Amino acid sequence: MNVDTLEITEEELEKMSREELQKLYEYMLKGHHRVYFAKCKDYIKIGSTIRDFPQRLSSLQTGNPFPVIGLGIIACDCSRKKVFKGAKCEKETKIQSMFQDSKIEWLPRTEWFHITPELLNYIEKHAKKSSPDGRLLD
Repeated sequence: MNVDTLEITEEELEKMSREELQKLYEYMLKGHHRVYFAKCKDYIKIGSTIRDFPQRLSSLQTGNPFPVIGLGIIACDCSRKKVFKGAKCEKETKIQSMFQDSKIEWLPRTEWFHITPELLNYIEKHAKKSSPDGRLLD
């Protein structure tokens, strides 16, 4: 089983007891939700994902002629079940509202923000740093 990507084989599932399956289910609903920061040109995206950060960056890069660079992530305790049902991550919403004044105004419902010293300072202070491709740094 790969806990980071939540991949599990059918063989592994068949060997699990009911109690182990329940624990896995609870873990999957609670774990690894992240708010992430990605840079592209003069903008920073504040988004959230349950996927691996490098995978999320790769999907943002698809069809984009400009490099998308990972800046970092903040772990979140949002329930995956809640997020799957369409509710936004509370931590993501809070951070986005903190930087509302720098939101790109010409793109409706966007999660992209102009780079500001305040936003860069926030990321530096609160986010776990990543390499440009999204791998977390120590």
